[in-house]
Amino acid sequence: MIHYLRISFLFVFISAAIATAAQNKSATIDLSGQWRFATDSLDKGIAEKWFRLQLQDHITLPGSMTTNDKGNPIDINTPWTGQIVDSSWFTAPEYKAYRQPGNIKIPFWLQPV
Repeated sequence: MIHYLRISFLFVFISAAIATAAQNKSATIDLSGQWRFATDSLDKGIAEKWFRLQLQDHITLPGSMTTNDKGNPIDINTPWTGQIVDSSWFTAPEYKAYRQPGNIKIPFWLQPV
């Protein structure tokens, strides 16, 4: 009888643990909406404790720097975190129109129109 109780207790315990894990895994935090924002291109925010400030700019989530019209314009000198392996964008005549200021379009990365 004790063996049966131990197995029953173990089954209940494992079931509760699985249910709790499944519940925690599906928990999400909705971050959509307006957020205060500042660009930290010089990486000073933590040292200067920007987290204590009332930031003046705003962004909307979901969204990106581009969709929120933030950041620097893309040009032929933009530093990328990836690498353009196909250098034809810099030289091929068919890409010339897309290398012009105000009309930069990079075919190698996701870029909104």
